[in-house]
Amino acid sequence: MSRTVSELVESLRSTAADSAASSRSESNFDGTLFDEVAHTLEATFSASFRWSDDETGECVLCFGQRLTPVSGPTPTKAGIEHAAPVLVFSLPFRAFGDGGADLFAAGEAAGTCFTPEWTIRLHKRGAATASIAHHRGVALAHQPPMRQAYVETRSSFMGRVAKAADAARFVLSKVVLARAERWSRAGIQTDSALHRRLLRANPGTICFSMDLGHGTRFVGATPERLVSLEAGLAQSMALAGTSARGQSESDDRAIAKTLLNDPKERLEHLLVVQQVESRLAAISDSVRVDEQPSVRRLASVQHLQTRVNAEVSGDLSLLDLVARLHPTPAVCGHPTSLARQWLADSSPLDRGPYAGPVGWMEPNGDGDAAVALRCAVIDEDTVTAFAGVGIVAASDPAREWRETELKLSAMRGALGGPTSTRRVQSAAHV
Repeated sequence: MSRTVSELVESLRSTAADSAASSRSESNFDGTLFDEVAHTLEATFSASFRWSDDETGECVLCFGQRLTPVSGPTPTKAGIEHAAPVLVFSLPFRAFGDGGADLFAAGEAAGTCFTPEWTIRLHKRGAATASIAHHRGVALAHQPPMRQAYVETRSSFMGRVAKAADAARFVLSKVVLARAERWSRAGIQTDSALHRRLLRANPGTICFSMDLGHGTRFVGATPERLVSLEAGLAQSMALAGTSARGQSESDDRAIAKTLLNDPKERLEHLLVVQQVESRLAAISDSVRVDEQPSVRRLASVQHLQTRVNAEVSGDLSLLDLVARLHPTPAVCGHPTSLARQWLADSSPLDRGPYAGPVGWMEPNGDGDAAVALRCAVIDEDTVTAFAGVGIVAASDPAREWRETELKLSAMRGALGGPTSTRRVQSAAHV
């Protein structure tokens, strides 16, 4: 006989409390009950938000929302203190333009932000704990539907890379170009099954899935945390510089060594580290940066990464930090204002939520935000997947095209996309 939501909630709370009280370093909470609660809620509510961090074990699942947009000021920890256990958000790349755009600005700058009806969380730091809360959900704002992008060939994209490299010689240090591919969504699994598939196919990433309204869903397996905040500790990650994976462990090591010593990739990475560090230093007297970058291996690529941590004032919320850090040179370019203007002038198209911040925030201001990379927007008929590359003066157009192919492979494999041997519709996104 199946249990009611109320019975499952009580069991979840009891089991989590027992686990939290355990003195063992290993958790005795295996998440089975957590999954059972989630499954029961899914039978009644739509899954409006999913978040699974493979590194920390943090899981956040949200169900139900009201889809009527409500205008208002940028949400702060005070603003949602009595509204919900979390506020979840997906902000477009254009959010926080020069001077800082409001999250609820009208038109294309609007982000999707809402408080869910049900929120359940599973924490695995030390002994596992779990929590569940029920509130009246409200949608604070929704992004407008994405516009259809024009078709771009391989040669067209490579031509844009060449122009961007010229700009990097005379005007910019770096600019980030992006492109997208579209294919039929036929055969796409249910949201819960798709999320599990993303997790299995992309270890070491943050997997997310979010209802954007307008019949669209935003999913991804991003390797890049923009910033997390917990008890005054802000943790960010500079992720830039990319190479392929090898066919063996020895190949991986050789490729990683080359990546670490590649002047072009190191320059790309350094620009990101310096900007993240300087922006956190403006609000913190205690900023710690890894002395040297390390190599992070993912399913299809390897990246250079550097961790940047800072102790910040308790008056600051996660969204305050997001507004200060986004966009980094990893997704926009450097200097930021010049790169953004160059991108706006070079193409009329919008990235939508791609490369924007996505995450969740608690009423006390703590939370987690990632950069929406290795992601796709799914509507009733199609899947649109995205990838970007950083362009500097030394960039080679053919090499940059191959890098976008590697990055797109994460979504192709999980969402039934084409293989690299069968060409599909490709679209340019700024």
